[in-house]
Amino acid sequence: MAMIKCPECGAEISTRAVSCVKCGLPMSEIYICPECGEVMFRSGKTVCSKCGCPIEDNPYVVNTESQRKGSYTVEEDNAAGADADAQYVAIAEKIIKKAFSRNPLNSVGVYCESGNPISDERKVAAAKIAFDIPVNDKVFLIVSGNFMSGVDERMKGFAVTSHGVFFNDDHRKKGSFFLDEFVDVKISRWIGYLRFGDYEFNLGNDLNRMIRALNDLQNETMKYL
Repeated sequence: MAMIKCPECGAEISTRAVSCVKCGLPMSEIYICPECGEVMFRSGKTVCSKCGCPIEDNPYVVNTESQRKGSYTVEEDNAAGADADAQYVAIAEKIIKKAFSRNPLNSVGVYCESGNPISDERKVAAAKIAFDIPVNDKVFLIVSGNFMSGVDERMKGFAVTSHGVFFNDDHRKKGSFFLDEFVDVKISRWIGYLRFGDYEFNLGNDLNRMIRALNDLQNETMKYL
């Protein structure tokens, strides 16, 4: 698995995604050159715009049975990708429910309903804008670093959704991890900050309990994904 920049909007996305989490560009329309790593639009090109290597089947697109037989179509690939994504989401939701039901997370700026999707539509809508969450994702945890204004479209913090962890840290760096990528992220605290690797969040909440819950999420993910 690798992270690339969407050629349409520049957002960082995983090569296992079905589409860009920010602009919705399907992965089937993106080509990653296996020779030089150039990321480009697939349509209308026969060679890589950087190294001139002939464009073949995208190595990061799901290999369908028809593709292996030489009758590849974008429609079939999209269908295969959608099926794989649906399976991933179903497993992810079970993992999240199991981890968060054991670790109640409700305090100032923290919104969680014991592993169930958050029912407050206003908070969910604000989180999707603030953290660039895909529009159809269910949101299970919202953690806001905006102590005064709570949850709004400009907040810093992070959310856990049916696809993974989406965030906007204290330095206004946005990003995301699929759950199976998040298992490799070191979670720690430094004074009042929660850290995901190099990303920092000044939350001012019960960080030890938050870290336990996120570590539990990582452990559950390793069992299933």
